[in-house]
Amino acid sequence: MSTTVLFARRPIRTGIEGLEFDVAPSETHNRAWKVTDNPVERGAPVSDHIDADPATLTIEGVVTNSPIGLDAEGARPGRAERWWNDMLALLDQLTTVTVVTGLDVYRNMAVTSLSTTRTAMDELRVSMSLKKIRLVESRSIQIPPDVLGEVEASGDAPGTVKDQASSTVDIGTIQTEDLTPEQEAQVRASLPSFLQ
Repeated sequence: MSTTVLFARRPIRTGIEGLEFDVAPSETHNRAWKVTDNPVERGAPVSDHIDADPATLTIEGVVTNSPIGLDAEGARPGRAERWWNDMLALLDQLTTVTVVTGLDVYRNMAVTSLSTTRTAMDELRVSMSLKKIRLVESRSIQIPPDVLGEVEASGDAPGTVKDQASSTVDIGTIQTEDLTPEQEAQVRASLPSFLQ
């Protein structure tokens, strides 16, 4: 039996796309689920489905010109302002980000709000809210003509209302009293079992 031990060079810092906070005294991780409720005529509503809401995350962090830590390089005038400008440039790209926290790594997160307070000690107290988004891909397919049925050679360009609209066919009504017993038996046999 072997044991694998992973050592971190330094504690994990909360950060977004490489832009780390000097300290993040507060991270609020939120997961929620919805349970559907369908009313019925008698008794309690039927709850038969669970759907996960997107994860949300709120970070309260601090960025300074003089970070303290094992890898701190000492005072760097303008460091906090550069961090802020770099964060705004990242968010102006309107793209998803990856967030590393002490509890989890979140991918495909969208920043929903960002605010900061600049203190007299030249530090930025940042508050940021994020929400996970679900990425999907759309795809177009070609439907073979034999599935669509014959298209009239009318000269209309594809995509017109005539091409998109489905035609209706009047099949008339059938009176059961007009059917012979053999015909009625044939109609009943063609119905799904729950309608027979």
